[in-house]
Amino acid sequence: MLARIIAWDQRISRALAARRHPLIRRVLLAFTWSGATFVWFTVAGVLLLARHRHVQLIPQQEHFLSAMLAALIVLFVGGLIKRLVKRPRPFAAGLGLEAAVWAPGKAHSFPSTHAATGIALATALFSYGHPWAPFVLGWALITAFSRVFLGVHFPSDVLAGVLLGIGSGLIDWRFLVPR
Repeated sequence: MLARIIAWDQRISRALAARRHPLIRRVLLAFTWSGATFVWFTVAGVLLLARHRHVQLIPQQEHFLSAMLAALIVLFVGGLIKRLVKRPRPFAAGLGLEAAVWAPGKAHSFPSTHAATGIALATALFSYGHPWAPFVLGWALITAFSRVFLGVHFPSDVLAGVLLGIGSGLIDWRFLVPR
């Protein structure tokens, strides 16, 4: 079974690498960078500062902050799993693939924390009935796809990240967000 998954991962990764169009690459680069860790912490910091100053920047800001907590927790958990599994990224796996975006070559690939955080945020927002949930889900899915298209994750890395994100997003983290 594992051999089939690896073969599937390699086939899809090679097929996407062969079909990289410069315009699609640029669009997906924007999505992939929007899911970077520094963006998550910046948005969370701005929302926490706004809450501290009793300013409502977005609809249902408290629920959005709780949903962001699900994403930040899954970022930490995904990082721990990466250290345990130690799967190399496609461009570092000796398959002759190149990444179309910078990624740390020594960093591990499984699971995709970009996919996990985006899906955790979207899942939690859906559970809270947040009006932005469908848009965040669309963004999260495109961001997850960008990671495979740009050659920094295998499809199974992204799939594992999606499953991890759904699990974290379904947990109600509101009890950790002070009122």
